[in-house]
Amino acid sequence: MILEVIIDYLNNSDLDAPAFGEIPKENCPEEFYIVELIGDPVVDQIETATIAIRSYAQNMKRAADLSYDVDNLMRYGLIELDYISGVKRNTIANWTDQSTKQYRYQGVYVVTHY
Repeated sequence: MILEVIIDYLNNSDLDAPAFGEIPKENCPEEFYIVELIGDPVVDQIETATIAIRSYAQNMKRAADLSYDVDNLMRYGLIELDYISGVKRNTIANWTDQSTKQYRYQGVYVVTHY
């Protein structure tokens, strides 16, 4: 559920690119985000989700720009949703796929939710 909440939130924001749960097989845009759940620990009955958001673009600079655009929304906007109680950025890094030479950046966030 938290993935759907984040994807919907990003798609209803003013980002320049759409967000998906996986790379579209048809009509794939040049620029887009992929949102993936990479962990969901519960500590002391507090639910968290570790979320990776990959920003895909036609060049490395644009992928980085998209990544920092989504970073602002994740850290300062997502927290305003009623069921989100915290968002912490873990890292943002170049995540270019060396086998396909597809430019991408990845941000990793820990989202506390209920």
